[in-house]
Amino acid sequence: MTLKMKFKLLLAIAVTNLVVLNAFPVPAQLGIRTSLAQNSAEVKNWQPYQIPNEFSIRYPSNWFLERSPQPAGATPRELIIITNLKPTLGGGRVSPNLIKTDIAIEPDNLETVVNQMLESVEPGTRLTRRGKTKVGGREALRLWFAGANTNTIITLIRYNTNETLSMKSYYQKNHSALPIIQTIHGSVRAIE
Repeated sequence: MTLKMKFKLLLAIAVTNLVVLNAFPVPAQLGIRTSLAQNSAEVKNWQPYQIPNEFSIRYPSNWFLERSPQPAGATPRELIIITNLKPTLGGGRVSPNLIKTDIAIEPDNLETVVNQMLESVEPGTRLTRRGKTKVGGREALRLWFAGANTNTIITLIRYNTNETLSMKSYYQKNHSALPIIQTIHGSVRAIE
């Protein structure tokens, strides 16, 4: 991996962590309803979202989705952010109920992206679980990380021979978020 690639990856991780920790100044009392966080089966309505000729995903219909189309040749090629609380710019306290998922198409094969993720783990963060899986019939790897304040679940899907679809969900020690995060991660389907 080149120094430039490592820098871009570390920068992307640092920016994402800053966003999770500082850019959502939602007062703690405005957290999501417990029933929405506890079990994906309790979510009554799932909203489909599709990027033509790329992929589709489903998320709870009362959540928020933002797409940041990237210019041609940009890394990553696509960027979608899904949150259960309305994003607000600026510093402030993050609700312990915040769940944030970033979805991107990374410009490397699955093995390279996995190695980049494992090499760029922030100090104080540890890999707690790792498992192979299939998502939409495609080979995938799921990684669970525990940090000082934020836990992360990453699902990396072999998108094609030179690209990997990555989903990174961040949550603050709210273990009731796991079923809904795993349902979102499992809903992705590549469009061919």
